[in-house]
Amino acid sequence: MPAARTYSKRVRVAATPERLWPLVSDTDRLNKAVGLPRVSYEPPPPGGVVRQARLRAGPLTLARWDEHPFDWVEGDHFTVRRDFHGGPFARFEGGLRLVPEGGATTVEAHGEIVASGLLGRLLAPLVGGKGTADMA
Repeated sequence: MPAARTYSKRVRVAATPERLWPLVSDTDRLNKAVGLPRVSYEPPPPGGVVRQARLRAGPLTLARWDEHPFDWVEGDHFTVRRDFHGGPFARFEGGLRLVPEGGATTVEAHGEIVASGLLGRLLAPLVGGKGTADMA
């Protein structure tokens, strides 16, 4: 498997993690705010925890993936792993961490992308760099 490329961005925000958490933990809202099209999910199979997801733009399917359960600690961080079916990427893992600093917070956005071919290697810096900056 090709090497993973990692991306990160930090910003300091004049608010506490408790005030920020309701905003950053609403991942559907966050995805919309960074310009991603709406994702549709299928429920996991009986007894399973991994969901199938699909990103569409009109009639076109842009990406399909297995979405694993979030690693989620309220008020602190979340991370998600996505294993793609075809397309330019094989895997994505990323999320946000809130680091308290007095009455402020450093928001750390992070992502790791594994490309599945030449197109993915070319797109990874654009998607990874822009995505982490937009999330932060």
